[in-house]
Amino acid sequence: MYDFWRVDNLLYIVSKKKKKIIILDMEKEEIVGDYHIVTDNYNDKIVKSIKVGKYIYSISAIIPQVYKFDCEKKRIIIIDIPEIDDKLQTISFDGDNFWLSGHCKKIYIWNEMSDEVKILDDFPIGFGIYDFNNNQNELLDCKSKQYNSPAFITSFFAGRYMWFIPFRTNKILYVDKGTLEINTYYIEDEIRTTQDFKVAVLDHMYLFEYIDDRYFGIYSLKTEKIVEIDYLNLRDKIIEYSFDRKCDEVILNNFMIDGNIFYESDKIILNDLMNYTLSYKKNEQEKVFSKVGRNIYSIVS
Repeated sequence: MYDFWRVDNLLYIVSKKKKKIIILDMEKEEIVGDYHIVTDNYNDKIVKSIKVGKYIYSISAIIPQVYKFDCEKKRIIIIDIPEIDDKLQTISFDGDNFWLSGHCKKIYIWNEMSDEVKILDDFPIGFGIYDFNNNQNELLDCKSKQYNSPAFITSFFAGRYMWFIPFRTNKILYVDKGTLEINTYYIEDEIRTTQDFKVAVLDHMYLFEYIDDRYFGIYSLKTEKIVEIDYLNLRDKIIEYSFDRKCDEVILNNFMIDGNIFYESDKIILNDLMNYTLSYKKNEQEKVFSKVGRNIYSIVS
């Protein structure tokens, strides 16, 4: 579960691997809806979903389709986009058009009303993908047009630009909604070396952290710092932070013990937090797993 939205007392949750939209009544603390997002491939999964108005739009990892869920009528419409020959990874909305990206060196702009697609492929010089797994001869491949992994980990509309945050590619991109010009946002000390790959905890560039009405933050897996970008003025600064044992205890007490949602990715775990968790007594751990939130999580994940 990564994508979810609260509407009144209902929580709409997209379960990626189960390919479902699950509706949770927050007051009754029970599941009141369970709807499959149909794909033709058993091994397919939902990679990203966004909510626009009363609709949830989802894309899958294998088939270039958009799955549109009507939150009022509780039905799903499957939309084919034959112009896109790609494995999709990101979808965003700028108020008029949907922007999609996948494993190719391309950005797709899809207008739902006209069903027209524009393809942007005039990427900045020097844009390429890093060989995090050391399988190729080149550290940075700027020649390939199609990759074995997604070009971007996420995308979003902020200011007047659509932003694309790299997965294993080397440049943050922002595209002007009006001119469709693709620009590079440069952050100092983010060029990767072979030594960086040897000591890397994860095999990609950034983690997306937050966005508000002026700033967004990304976590650099190289420098282990949060870079906060002012997307209105195109400036950035480094946000220093640290975790200590007391912070771990607060997180655990507020989120785990009290039955709230604890969110972690498939790969990232705070080592200190988990070490603290292991120090808890067995009966205290059993209380955590008996909570309603845990039971729901085990059903929908």
